[in-house]
Amino acid sequence: MVGETIMLIAYGLPVGPIDDPYLKTAERALQQLSLAAVPGKYPVDSLPSLKYLPEWMPGAGFQKMAREGRVLAREMIGEPYEVAKKSIVCTNSLSAEAGGSHIF
Repeated sequence: MVGETIMLIAYGLPVGPIDDPYLKTAERALQQLSLAAVPGKYPVDSLPSLKYLPEWMPGAGFQKMAREGRVLAREMIGEPYEVAKKSIVCTNSLSAEAGGSHIF
């Protein structure tokens, strides 16, 4: 319910009743964030210089999680934004073709 309201207010996008892809992405991103936010879960919390270890090294699994979290965060923000932007452009172009006035 809250996610639907946010999507409608922020992006003007209606949300499907079941398994909406935007809400699924947001849930996965927030789940990833909640796992990463546990204090002291990863050694990098105590030794910040470990963030420079390559991802393949033992003990650097936090880097894979961080990379996946960044991808999810970009999807969560970027996809609805792009869809909303295309919808606005399409609506404005249809309005212009119909002889409507522009706000710009």
